[in-house]
Amino acid sequence: YQRRVHGESDVKDLSSIKKLTGILSGKVTSELHLHFLYSQNQADITILNKTKTAVEGRHSSLSNALVIANAFMYCGTSVHQFLQENIDWLGKFTNWAKFTATGSLGLIHRGHVQKSLDLLAPYLTSPSGIASPYQEGGALYALGLIHSPVCHDNPVSSQDQQEQQGHQQQEIINYLKDAILGGMQNGMQNEQILHGGCLGIGLTAMTLADESVCSQLKSLLNMDSAVVGEAAALGIGMVMLGSANKEVIDELIQYGQETQHEKITRGIAMALALMMYNREDEADTLIEMLSCHKDAVFRCGAVFVTGMAYAGSANATAIARLLNMAVADVADEVRRHAISFLGFLTINKPKYCIDLIRVLSDSYNPHTRYGVAMAIGIACAGTALKDAIEILERLSNDNTDFVRQMAYISLSMLLIHQPKDNEKVVEFRKLLEKKSQDKHEELLSKFGCIVATGILDAGGRNVVIALQRNSHNIMKSVVGMALFTQFWHWHSYLLLLSLTFHPVTDFCESEEYKQPIHKWKVKETPVAHAGVHGDEDQEPSPPEPFEWP
Repeated sequence: YQRRVHGESDVKDLSSIKKLTGILSGKVTSELHLHFLYSQNQADITILNKTKTAVEGRHSSLSNALVIANAFMYCGTSVHQFLQENIDWLGKFTNWAKFTATGSLGLIHRGHVQKSLDLLAPYLTSPSGIASPYQEGGALYALGLIHSPVCHDNPVSSQDQQEQQGHQQQEIINYLKDAILGGMQNGMQNEQILHGGCLGIGLTAMTLADESVCSQLKSLLNMDSAVVGEAAALGIGMVMLGSANKEVIDELIQYGQETQHEKITRGIAMALALMMYNREDEADTLIEMLSCHKDAVFRCGAVFVTGMAYAGSANATAIARLLNMAVADVADEVRRHAISFLGFLTINKPKYCIDLIRVLSDSYNPHTRYGVAMAIGIACAGTALKDAIEILERLSNDNTDFVRQMAYISLSMLLIHQPKDNEKVVEFRKLLEKKSQDKHEELLSKFGCIVATGILDAGGRNVVIALQRNSHNIMKSVVGMALFTQFWHWHSYLLLLSLTFHPVTDFCESEEYKQPIHKWKVKETPVAHAGVHGDEDQEPSPPEPFEWP
């Protein structure tokens, strides 16, 4: 690989090593993706405006869904026209809705790592202070989302090593650690800031297994705050991703059994799953222990660990274990997750997933039907498989509102980046528009319609959801999808679906990196759109950051 890219004589040169490190770390790719998504943005802002007119003045969660849809639609494009044009409407957001809305800026500017602090400066701590801790917490979350596409190396000590391995990422990690430390000094008064900081540092320091970061997150976990503790547990899981660190696992299990907060226990259950990512047989002992626990949340943990440890393996024993829990467990939550996480086991065999769970789509239990919709969305994302669409279309007419919600979202995950004249896409767009504007449609169902609208046109219609590449799992995509499944309890987790977004690009020619030249024959004409897009030769640098009223 080194000979092909640089030549043997160049490998010894420090500048060549830095270039190679930049490519492998994802920095170069992230910058190229940023320019591509900005210049080729084809999102249609009129869709958002029509939806806003229909939901304005109604339930606040619908407005929140619309902001999330906007973030998906303009993910990575650096275009925040919709927010700018509706600044008075945004000024009505309060509390956690403001947190999620501020965090959504991290999706819009995803990959803009060079100017992340400048873009979020209006919401981060300053001498004059800020109006709301929800904004600052959301900004810290957004900071993690912006830096999520870039990989990291282990913490380094010398200045030369920091420059070689990417000191900027370490700078952001240090900034987040300081922000968390500042929030801890005021205790429970700043739980929103701490919540956002934990998620942000987890995303930024993912896989580093940094002991100092892990220790700080443990301190937050021991505060026994439901909101902070859940995020701290998830942060530990992301930082220690795939490490299978027995000491940390034992500490988390012990604390999860002692705490009275279900949110913390649920966060710990997912953290255990992240730490056992791709460990397969090593996770069996933990799975057996959790599956026999009297607490349903810990049994959910057994499901999560199974899904993460055997992701993409289609392991027969793991599949049998989840199917057994799906029909035998007394808790609806466990059944729902057991079916959902079958999708992770079969991401390399989407048709097999459909065959496994087709009969369960007719179950009397709505939680089982919800799980079927989610499993299909996970395993078949971006495939537009006919059989999968058929099942989801039937579930979209279900009598239960939350089943319809998941069916709409999963359909958008299947049909993402399909041709505009695809019959199923045309029908689905009409359905989403009708349901989102129907005054009699139930709240949860309408919420799903609005979010699905954003996913369908994600990244300016230039990204696809991918959990595997060349039959190998894409680690961050799998993690993002796993955390996304938890939006049932916390809508802010919807934003983590962005970790699965991958631009549909091919970098053909680069004078500096000597890429080969390809020629493509395009059968279709460019997509007609009413969206805002940039100049192909212009760098995606917004003149100034967006500020809330």
